[in-house]
Formats: sequence, C-alpha cells, structure tokens
Amino acid sequence: MTIESPLNEGSDAVKEIEKALRLFEREIEAIAAGDLNAIEALRPQKHDMLIRLEESQEAIQTALASDQAGASALRDNIHNLQKLTAESERQLRRLSEAAGEVLQELQRIRDRHSLKGLYSGSGRTVAGTNHSVGPQLDKSI
Repeated sequence: MTIESPLNEGSDAVKEIEKALRLFEREIEAIAAGDLNAIEALRPQKHDMLIRLEESQEAIQTALASDQAGASALRDNIHNLQKLTAESERQLRRLSEAAGEVLQELQRIRDRHSLKGLYSGSGRTVAGTNHSVGPQLDKSI
C-alpha cells in the first residue's frame, strides 16, 4: 500500500486537468472540422473524464490550497478548462441549431414535393378543384 503525498496528489490533479484540456481541444477541433463521428466518439471519453475529475476533486482542492508553484499552474489550467468547456458548449449548441434548421428545411422540401395538394411554381399551395386521390378507371371502353 502506498501513501500519496500532497505533492503526488497535486501532480495527479494537474494531470487530470491537462487530460481534460486536451480532450476539449480535440472536441473543438472535431466540431470545427464538422467531424460528427469524432464528436460522437468523444462522448464516452468526456463521461469518463468527468468521473475521474469528480474522483480527483479532493486532490485538486488540496493542490489548490497549497502554496506550491503547481497550484498556480493548476489554477491557470482550471481557468483554461472553463474557457474550453464554454467554447465547446457554444459550438455544440450552434451545431445542434444548424442541424435543426437543416431538418426543418428538408421537411419543408419533402412536404412541398409530396402529394398533399397542388402547388405553384413558387412552392405555395394553390386552391383548385378537388382531384380524387384514389385510382381512376377509364370508362371510355
């Protein structure tokens, strides 16, 4: 059994924060590239990272409370992590909104080209005579 010193706990805390920084940097790059597969692949990693950060919370607080030089670097990393998570959230929200707009446009186009009525060249419905939708027989025989 090994006993972790506050210095080791602090360095472990710094490592977890640095891993989180790299993860969010990769996510932001994937969003910028429009790589939805990479974004989806990062979801379980983000979940695991959250668990590790929650488990490291006491070590992080201990490292922040210390007067060691690493505490300043840890504060800077936590501040950078806050910035990256906010940027990631903003970009994911924009991506989600854009996907919703595309979906609405596809639905509008699908409705326009469906058999729900008569349409003008502009795509607006036109009031006209009722045409039966069912099959019609040629009675001229």
